[in-house]
Amino acid sequence: MSKLEHLLQQAARAERLSKAILDTLTVERLQLFASQCRAQAKTLEIEQQTGSPSQQVRSAA
Repeated sequence: MSKLEHLLQQAARAERLSKAILDTLTVERLQLFASQCRAQAKTLEIEQQTGSPSQQVRSAA
């Protein structure tokens, strides 16, 4: 399984779980995790299409 597939599966799993849970804090965290996974998957997909890794900025400290 590729990293892209893994991220999309994790996002889908988190979204399914968030619908079955009553605790609002947990639901919010699951939805945030799902959106982060989808954002990473989108970045990875763009990198694969362009053939270049994205530029990551690191702090000087």
